[in-house]
Amino acid sequence: MRQTIASVTICAGMVLSASAAAQQPQTPPEPAPAPAAAPAAATPAAKAPLKPIGLYGIVDVFVTTGDYGNGTRTRVDSNGARASRLGLRGGKAITDDLSVQYTYEMGLDLTHARKADRHRVFNRQAWVSLVSEDYGMLRVGRQNTPQFIMLGKYDAMDATTQSSGLLNLAPFNPRYSRLVSYFTPKIAGAVTLQAHYGLGERLFNGNRTNSWHVAAEYEKGPVGLGVTHEHVKDLGTATVETDYTLAGGSYDFGRFKVFGGYHHVTTSNASREADTYSTSVLYRMTPVDTLSLGYSVLSDRLPANNDASQVGLLYQRFLRPQTVIYAGVAHIDNRNAARFTLNGSAVAGTPLTEPGFNPQALQLGFRHAF
Repeated sequence: MRQTIASVTICAGMVLSASAAAQQPQTPPEPAPAPAAAPAAATPAAKAPLKPIGLYGIVDVFVTTGDYGNGTRTRVDSNGARASRLGLRGGKAITDDLSVQYTYEMGLDLTHARKADRHRVFNRQAWVSLVSEDYGMLRVGRQNTPQFIMLGKYDAMDATTQSSGLLNLAPFNPRYSRLVSYFTPKIAGAVTLQAHYGLGERLFNGNRTNSWHVAAEYEKGPVGLGVTHEHVKDLGTATVETDYTLAGGSYDFGRFKVFGGYHHVTTSNASREADTYSTSVLYRMTPVDTLSLGYSVLSDRLPANNDASQVGLLYQRFLRPQTVIYAGVAHIDNRNAARFTLNGSAVAGTPLTEPGFNPQALQLGFRHAF
C-alpha cells in the first residue's frame, strides 16, 4: 500500500461527478436519485396532474479536507452530492392518453454565484416529449444518458460524493444534446427498454460527436437489474470511437440493500481500455439515517497497468425527504502512473501533484431540493 492520506468530506446537495484521472471525460458528471429514496421514473407511469409550468431546484454546498500530494488542503465548493440547479418543467394533456411534457434545467455554481456552464444556459437538460401510457415516450433535445441514470441505481453511494468509487473510477459523459429518444412503457410490470440516437453536436474544443445508446432494465419487488451500451464517435482531426458498457443489479433485504456494478470502456485508437468493478451496501440505521460502504477496483487493460481501487464510507441524515446532511470519507489507491482523484457530483476533484499518489479525504455537506 502506498502512502495514505486522510481527509474528511461534508457534503450537501443532490447528485453526481466524473472521473478525474487521465481518462476523465470533459464534463464532470453527476448522479441519479439517492437509493434511500424512490428513483424518478424515466418512462410514463400512473396518471398524475400536469402543471403548465413549474419551478424547481436543488442547492448543494460542501466542505472537504484532504491530502492530494502537497499536504492537507481544505476547500468549500458546491455540487458535491447533487448538482445545484434551477429548472422549469411542465406539460399539457392533449387527449386522455397523450400529453406534451418538457424540462429546461440550468446548472448553478453557488460558490462563485454564477451558472455552471459558461457556454450554455440550460446546460443540464432541455427537452420536449410526447408521453403515452400505452405506447411510451418520444423525447427530443438535450438529455441525460441511460449510463448516467443507471450508475446511481447500482451504487449504495448513488454514484455521487467523493465516497463513490464507481463515480471516480468509471469515466462517462452524463448527457448529450440533439438526442432523439424512445422509452417503452413498463412491459409485464417489470421491464423497460430505451433507445437514443444523437444527431451530433459541436463541442467547445472544436470537435464534433455523435452517439447512440440502448438500455434495458428489470425492476420488480426487491430486485433491480440493468444493462446499457453507449457508442460515441468523436469526429476530430481523426475519428475516434468509444464504447461504454454498464451492467448492474441490486437486491433490497429491508434494512440492508446490496449493489453491484460493472463498467467497461474501450476506444478505437487503443488510448483507453479498462474494467471497473464495484460492490456496496446500504444500511438503513433508522427511518432517517443511512450508512453506505463500498469498494471499487479499476483494471487497466493497457500495457501501462494504471490500476486503482477505492474504499468509501458515506453517512446521510434526511432532515426531511428533500433536505439531507452528508458526511463521508474516501481513499483511492493509485498504482503505477494512475491519477484518479476524489470528485463531487458536478465538480472536479483536486488534481494530484504527482502520478501514483493515493488521495484520501473527508467531506461534509448539505443539500436541499425545492
